[in-house]
Amino acid sequence: MLMITGSQIRGARGLLNWSQDNLAENSKVSRRTVQLIESDFPARSTNIRKIHQTLSDHGVEFLHGYGVKLRSKDFHDFTGPESSDEFFEHVQKTVKDRGGDVICMIAELDMLTKTTCSTSLTNIQRLEEIQKIASVKCLVDETLNPSFTAPSFEIRTLPDEPTIIPISSFAFGNQWVGAFLDDDKANFTFVIFNKSSLMHKCQNYFLPRWHEAKPLPAATKTKKLPRQKP
Repeated sequence: MLMITGSQIRGARGLLNWSQDNLAENSKVSRRTVQLIESDFPARSTNIRKIHQTLSDHGVEFLHGYGVKLRSKDFHDFTGPESSDEFFEHVQKTVKDRGGDVICMIAELDMLTKTTCSTSLTNIQRLEEIQKIASVKCLVDETLNPSFTAPSFEIRTLPDEPTIIPISSFAFGNQWVGAFLDDDKANFTFVIFNKSSLMHKCQNYFLPRWHEAKPLPAATKTKKLPRQKP
């Protein structure tokens, strides 16, 4: 569950100059639900997520501890224990709103295979959900020797070059994202730049390499064994 407090929500409303009615209307929850959550009463995680997403979509950034601030229009980030779930929810919403595909370049395998957040999902699983509504293309450094089961979206390995992928990145909906594993090796940070120029530079770098890259070897796909008769 997202760890946001009633005081943070009240502070976020203050930054936006919203009443409880405004928040309820925009979040598609009842005013009574807003009142209960702001009083730190137990609430459904779906309602907390709706409120959190609504406030985030309107420029509020929730800080570690109890703070809130309005993020810069040019960039914002997702950090902390729920960062991956929050980021990929943002990707899904952005793609639904703006259309287009998702491309990514992966500098470390943990970015795809590590389980994170309270949902204990991998980013492969999160990307598979996005594949249901948009095309996902993923480049991985060949030197990483990926050995996982091929997912529902397309992954290709990038032949070794003098310059390898320096940092994992994503591009979608006129946004470019730099992503990396935190120093504690437990969670990821995603820094989103709302600049179409950066997204286009990423695409221009990505596309020729995508055509040169090799599909993930079939040997990495696991075969289902026939059931043994008792």
